[in-house]
Amino acid sequence: MVRSDPPWHSRRDRPSSCGSEGAIESQGKESADRRYHYRGNLANEPLPELLYAVFRYRVPGVIQASSDQVVKRIYIKDGNIVHASSSDRQESLGHYLLSNGHISRQDFLATMRARSSSDERYGALLVEQGVLSPADLYRAIRLQSAEIVWDLFTWPTGEVGFAVGEFPEPSTIEIQIPVRQAIKEGIKRIADVRPLLGRIGKRDTVLEASFQTDDLIEVALRTDEYQFLKLVDGKRTLYELCSEGPFETAANGKLLYAYYVLRFVRRSGQKEPSGAIRLNLSSSAS
Repeated sequence: MVRSDPPWHSRRDRPSSCGSEGAIESQGKESADRRYHYRGNLANEPLPELLYAVFRYRVPGVIQASSDQVVKRIYIKDGNIVHASSSDRQESLGHYLLSNGHISRQDFLATMRARSSSDERYGALLVEQGVLSPADLYRAIRLQSAEIVWDLFTWPTGEVGFAVGEFPEPSTIEIQIPVRQAIKEGIKRIADVRPLLGRIGKRDTVLEASFQTDDLIEVALRTDEYQFLKLVDGKRTLYELCSEGPFETAANGKLLYAYYVLRFVRRSGQKEPSGAIRLNLSSSAS
């Protein structure tokens, strides 16, 4: 397989106009009332690193990110992402079902008209009108919520904050994605690998393994991903690992960054990654 040389240290991407999902009630008030235990920008502190910090502190709470007038929230509890929401209509349940072929345009328009004169949730209307079975709707809601999470990984910039604390149980299906699995899978969706590699080190940076086997089980590494991890031997450089791994160069780089964020690998002789995100838990949530 022909591989290009690993791309190193690019300039930051410009802000994108990525979207999110259906209207969130009282969004402005909730944002104003919440006391954040971490605030930053995704251009400087990427989502995978914030997610890992939340996992490491073992606290429940809500990540909120905003860019181009779109707001997304990820709800975390007991080490799992349990719900996600978005203010972009293009990521609402109805638009998701339509764009992914789960319902026809005729059914979409009919149910939207019915919803405008009803207090029922949109999902309940779909079932009652025979458009989807309860089982099909359940699967679709889980996929739609997960897609909101995956899209947020693609945001190159945006204001982001995390508020610690219990939150009302979502009035929809919980998705239950383990945070560490989400980190690995979400990083695969990031388009430009170069800023990720820059966060690990330079092309001649040597990496060593620092994982426990039990951690690999929860992250659900595949055989080829595990074999790649075992190439990290304290001798190979970042450049060599990207070049010699089992996937295309960019995919190798993304997976190495995931391993770095998850503390499966580290720079040789390094105990704690530089710039690790720390949450300010001295303040209490509102």
